[in-house]
Amino acid sequence: MKYYIADVLEKNGIRIFGELPAEEAETLKPPMENVRSYIVMLLPYHTPDVKRNVAKFACFPDYHTSIKALLGKVCAELESKYRGEKFKPSVDSSPLFEVKCAAKCGLGIIGKNGLLINDTYGSYCFIAEIASTMESGKSDNLLPREAGIACKECGACIAACPHGALSAAGFDAAKCVSHVSQKKGKLTPEEERMIASADYIWGCDRCQDSCPLNERIKDTHLRCFMETTPIVTEELINDPEFFNASAFAWRGREPILRNIRLQKEKK
Repeated sequence: MKYYIADVLEKNGIRIFGELPAEEAETLKPPMENVRSYIVMLLPYHTPDVKRNVAKFACFPDYHTSIKALLGKVCAELESKYRGEKFKPSVDSSPLFEVKCAAKCGLGIIGKNGLLINDTYGSYCFIAEIASTMESGKSDNLLPREAGIACKECGACIAACPHGALSAAGFDAAKCVSHVSQKKGKLTPEEERMIASADYIWGCDRCQDSCPLNERIKDTHLRCFMETTPIVTEELINDPEFFNASAFAWRGREPILRNIRLQKEKK
């Protein structure tokens, strides 16, 4: 892989990345034909801690939109340079097992909560990738590297999980309040109790906030994640301009309005 690719990524604010040959990537199905390599990237989103009622990933406009716009620009530059080659970006919509592939690139370790933890930005990172028809190259700054950190096996994330979604046996999504907060339709009585007692009306950061590897991480340098709305109100949710640009718009208004209602009823 040419150093030009690393220069384009860094110029666009993407500082942590690696590359995998297609045959080493864990994927259900390639996102396009003739994929020969993947560029795997981390986009940090941590901002200074303030009182909030949504998980940190939902405090700014939908990250899918921001990241796709950023990577679309990167891919256009690469296709202009490498005529005849194709570059396709994705985030959360790829059949790639993103956490595993990022770990293979040495971008971090996998925590007990299933999230990737980077030595600079902790677990507050989105993972994105660019599928490429170019053959995997040999540039030093794109080769897999050592993660530089290790899980402390302290059990802090397990202890912090309010409903026991994390345990020595692994992760149980049915007990994860973040997962339940995003469910459509009628909840079970137990799920309603989970939401009513939750810290947030959308998502959950307890396992991340408790992790000692997140204690001294750097805040994001990416502008698209800096302007935050930490307190989301019912009025904002009913504002089409705000809601349609939010990270929870994909689920529709009903789930998050339901969560607000359940928490109000408890008070």
